[in-house]
Amino acid sequence: MILLEVHNRIIEELLTLQIEGFLRKEKLVDLKTDVVDFDGALYHVTSSRDKPFIVSIKLKFFRDLEQYGTDEVLRREYGDILVAPLEGYNVTLSLDFNTQLPKGDSNDAWLPLVRKIAMLKRNCFAAVFEKYFDYQAKQESTSISHKRAVIHYRDDETMYVDASSDRVIVIFSTVFKDPDDNIIGRVFMEEFKERRRQFQQAPQVIVSYRTPPEELKDMHDARIGDNIGYLTFVLFPRHTKAAARDNTINLIHTLRNYFHYHIKCCKAYLHAHMRHKTNEFLKRLQLARPEVKKSFRRGPNAAGDAPAAIRTLPNDTTTNLLSTTNTTVNGNNTRTVIAIKNRLDQGKEILHDAFANMDRGTLLRATIVLAGITCLILIYIGMKTFFLRKKRQPKRYTLITDPTAMEEPLFGAHDDDDDEIEDDTLFVRK
Repeated sequence: MILLEVHNRIIEELLTLQIEGFLRKEKLVDLKTDVVDFDGALYHVTSSRDKPFIVSIKLKFFRDLEQYGTDEVLRREYGDILVAPLEGYNVTLSLDFNTQLPKGDSNDAWLPLVRKIAMLKRNCFAAVFEKYFDYQAKQESTSISHKRAVIHYRDDETMYVDASSDRVIVIFSTVFKDPDDNIIGRVFMEEFKERRRQFQQAPQVIVSYRTPPEELKDMHDARIGDNIGYLTFVLFPRHTKAAARDNTINLIHTLRNYFHYHIKCCKAYLHAHMRHKTNEFLKRLQLARPEVKKSFRRGPNAAGDAPAAIRTLPNDTTTNLLSTTNTTVNGNNTRTVIAIKNRLDQGKEILHDAFANMDRGTLLRATIVLAGITCLILIYIGMKTFFLRKKRQPKRYTLITDPTAMEEPLFGAHDDDDDEIEDDTLFVRK
């Protein structure tokens, strides 16, 4: 368990750095900042080279504290460094390093003053506890009537303080805004109650849920609800005597913050523990997962099956790609070559898109098919070129003047025709 610091660490460190720089005769840093603390407390800090170090605090519930002697306690603790509050703030302290800083050879001379300034919020709270501690001490010998102190230290939470001849009762009402906080908070409240049995010197703890405890039965404005809890501490004279009251005030005024802080820490621990267990479970599942063996096939499944690469292509794409093998060369051979080249370029683009998501075996089979098609195209082009060259070889012609003397078939302007041949027609023979 972590005990929260009673003082404000930021205020203490800022003031310490400024004093150390002043003692070393260094140029002081200009400061102007706001610091937020528990219970909605707001600090305003200003400091410069030629002006004193000023700390102001604003508390929403300061008016509730004033009626129990807060001004007297602050004047007793801070003396002449307590000045008129700045506009919008409740208390202001001003420390001049030249005149008000305690003299001494070591830091121990001024460190207690720094700590006291950092405990400004605590000292504002202290007035109500000291007042009722004194009531309890006086009622041991005389009967003094007084009212119960009601401090609305938060918008929806309240602290009640009352005293009798042998005890001081401090009751905190708290609201659990989250269902998880409600469950964990009840566990903590029961733990406070159980632990007290092990330590006889500890205050008595009384826990109540949904409804106020018996001590608040006359308080009609006490809140009631499923997410409301009341934590009651009974302080005996051994806790309120002069030697122990400062420590009691330090602990009791931070109880609500201590309580909810550890609820958040508990939730964070549970979440981290669950994430750790989940990661271990996933690792076990990965170890238990069977390995999938990848099979590599060198060819199609059956004689009539097309290769996987071709099966993935659209029908019109396959038809266009394979139709290049059936191209008929009519006329100029160059035109045919250009058409085939265009077909190949289109095929490359289509196959590039189709092969993007293929595995290694399918890609290999598709490459083999493409290479075969390319070879067929090249063979076809070579054969066509060969026959064209042979057809263009020079031919021998013989002039025949007497058609009746021919012994071989004729060809010419009327090849394979049975029409009559005119007299002036020129006949040639290979």
